[in-house]
Amino acid sequence: MKKYLIGDHEFALKEFHVLEVKNTSRALTPHFHDFYQIMFVAKGKVRHSRCGIIEEMNANDAILLPPLMEHHIDGVQGWAPYYAVSFKLPFLPLEVLSGIAGEYLQSKRNLSAEQLHKITFSDEDAKRITAMLIKMLQELRERQFFYTAKLQGMLVSLIVDVMRAEWSADDSPFDEGFEEKRTRILSFTAQMREQLKKTISSEEAARECAMSRAQFCKAFQEVTGSSYGKYRNSLRMDYAAKLLNENRYTLEYIAQECGFKEYSSFYRSFVNTLGVSPTDYRKLRIDRRGPQDE
Repeated sequence: MKKYLIGDHEFALKEFHVLEVKNTSRALTPHFHDFYQIMFVAKGKVRHSRCGIIEEMNANDAILLPPLMEHHIDGVQGWAPYYAVSFKLPFLPLEVLSGIAGEYLQSKRNLSAEQLHKITFSDEDAKRITAMLIKMLQELRERQFFYTAKLQGMLVSLIVDVMRAEWSADDSPFDEGFEEKRTRILSFTAQMREQLKKTISSEEAARECAMSRAQFCKAFQEVTGSSYGKYRNSLRMDYAAKLLNENRYTLEYIAQECGFKEYSSFYRSFVNTLGVSPTDYRKLRIDRRGPQDE
């Protein structure tokens, strides 16, 4: 499967690019990339496939794809130009990444292809967004004074438009007390990273955050895009992979450092998460590095 890079495109910045796609031949091949991408259909109809799930997108439709999501264009009907806005998180201002928009983007990384879905803009909003995308293209190509700041501002505006379209005023997951809850949850996730060896139940975690268990589970899902158990396991598996890459520790030691009392439990969790055994993962990483990197 192909991996596309932002730098593959003409005029691309290191962490940002916008493209008006008129010839879809390149996008017909299943591919993935390590950046976010907002796809917006300006006219016609586009059949979009995500991990085998095909969704028809019409004019005014858009979808935000997280990094590493396999997808491709399955077909178009008539002349169907669409825009692809590609970006990495470091391109966004820090104050945006630390706010609700940043949490929204992070939550997308935890969604499966089945959980992602298109959104539809009103004709008025779609017209405004199309004009903004054309302005993005102009700024990217002409690169006038402060063009990066201009592009950042327009990208933030586009992300907010996507969030608003996805969450109506009635079904927004962010209630009036969300900011306070978000602060508590983020503080607790930082604590989790420092205490991977310690198994904290959801009941204990809720008490740490001064919430009921039900409130905690709901807030944790809203903030991180994942359940508490899955998030904890993800942290542990990320740390396990890091230790395996260093090739200095026994598998039993790594299991204990990641909070597993029994190696068999660690083994099952690792295989279920990464699709390979810890031993095979270590071997694959060593083979890719080559003997000169050991």
